Amino acid sequence: MLTRVRLAISLHSADNIIRTNMMPINKKYPLEKLKKALLEYPAPSRHGITLEYVMIEGVNDSILDAKKLVKFIHGMKAKVNLIPINHFPGLAMKASVQASIDAFQKHLS
Repeated sequence: MLTRVRLAISLHSADNIIRTNMMPINKKYPLEKLKKALLEYPAPSRHGITLEYVMIEGVNDSILDAKKLVKFIHGMKAKVNLIPINHFPGLAMKASVQASIDAFQKHLS
């Protein structure tokens, strides 16, 4: 049975180690379990699933990270929303530079 609910997942990395550092819930639900659940989710074919991916300079914005993401989304209808992290004073992480975001996006395309 299809559902009219549109699903958005905060992914942020297709590498279990990086994702666990960012999102401790990944210990309980690693990428392999998440992908299995996403493949079974009855998403409307027109919309698919949205994967939210916060881009952090030097953490998850390399071409290797993009390659891992391509491998992760293989077989599912998904839209990837690339979001530069919102930097604020005191936050050690910085948003990826536009050139990195563009190269990442180009690889996904």
